[in-house]
Amino acid sequence: MKSRIGMIGIIAFVAVIGFTMVSCGGGLSGSYSLTGGGDLTYTFSGNKMTMESGGRVLGEGTFKASGGKLIMEVEGATQTIDYRLEGKNLILTAEGQSITFAKQ
Repeated sequence: MKSRIGMIGIIAFVAVIGFTMVSCGGGLSGSYSLTGGGDLTYTFSGNKMTMESGGRVLGEGTFKASGGKLIMEVEGATQTIDYRLEGKNLILTAEGQSITFAKQ
């Protein structure tokens, strides 16, 4: 009985760590392309981010997604943008303007 309770405790601990890791990354991974025209793609992998247009890399950097904020650092400059995921869409909002990207 004690070993079973210990095993349940370990499983719960691992689950908490897993959920924490997912929430820190905001579940943001993969490639998202601009909808409604234009040729801009953001690719998120781990904490790395790449921006591309027309097959050309525009910038590479790191990101952190937490609490509805996407904090991006590219070439020494840091930018914070509101974001949300709705289904397969990534919606970025800055200065009252929203841009939607669809997951590829």
